[in-house]
Amino acid sequence: MKKNTFKKQQVETQIIWKNIPNDAGFNPYRKYYAFIQIDGSEVVFDYVGKFRTEALIHFEEQARINQGKLVSGVHAYK
Repeated sequence: MKKNTFKKQQVETQIIWKNIPNDAGFNPYRKYYAFIQIDGSEVVFDYVGKFRTEALIHFEEQARINQGKLVSGVHAYK
């Protein structure tokens, strides 16, 4: 009597690499915000830029123009 043996057939799969990224891409611009105290009340200011120092200079200028004071540091939206 002959015994039947079955072997698993391995299917070869070829990986095809595409040079197209899945995500939308990197955006170097971030949205920053800071609290400026004007006449005893805190106001939120927004700024869009590449660098945090650039946003800090902008917020300090806005505080001088509005005769206010920069209360907290510069924060970035997540």
